Amino acid sequence: MKARGALALVSSTVWGGLAVVGVKIIMGARNQGIHGFPNQGQISYYIFLPVALTFLAIAAYLLAHRGRFIRSAFIVQLGVLLFVLPYMLFFTGGM
Repeated sequence: MKARGALALVSSTVWGGLAVVGVKIIMGARNQGIHGFPNQGQISYYIFLPVALTFLAIAAYLLAHRGRFIRSAFIVQLGVLLFVLPYMLFFTGGM
């Protein structure tokens, strides 16, 4: 497996896993019946953002198979993977 394939696999697995965890968090908040939770911002942050970045990592991998986009796709995949660190800072409630 080439580096771009491994990077795509890792980043899409990480973001896909965060999307699954986000769905469980939102469903847990919804099942508790607390008024106002989950709100639209929480749904966007815990579900839509990880799903969008999963699709972005997969799209960059597919785009990497075109000859002249290999370097650009690698940079996008690396950026998607490195965005996990600041995302997790707020996902877990800060410092």
